[in-house]
Amino acid sequence: MTDKPKKSENGEAVEAPTRDSIRAKIFAAENKRFKTKEITIFGADVEIRQPSLGMILKVKEDEDREKAIIRLLIDFCFVPGTDERVFNSQDGDVLLAMPFGNDLIEVNNAIEELTNIDILEQEKNLSKALTEGQ
Repeated sequence: MTDKPKKSENGEAVEAPTRDSIRAKIFAAENKRFKTKEITIFGADVEIRQPSLGMILKVKEDEDREKAIIRLLIDFCFVPGTDERVFNSQDGDVLLAMPFGNDLIEVNNAIEELTNIDILEQEKNLSKALTEGQ
């Protein structure tokens, strides 16, 4: 079976992509820039950064959901315009004691917007799958 040459909208032949050209597009510098979103939580401006694939996988495989949520706050909340994290690992207990409301939902919404993943829905699906698997 031979592949027909691809044609552009104006009918001209277009060279088929190669593995190297595809990889070059995927790994291009502009694809390595993480999106950010500034939000205000508890009266303070913070910058939420788009997580990497590796970070998302770590959070998903962590069976301790409480720890995973705290990890999201620690890993993705930055002082705006810097590489300085707002929280560190020693803040876990203090973060757990914070009142849950619109401020923390805003963090969740920002991460969802940056990843196109509905975190709360994924949590429900995971819990349901774990319950059904027992």
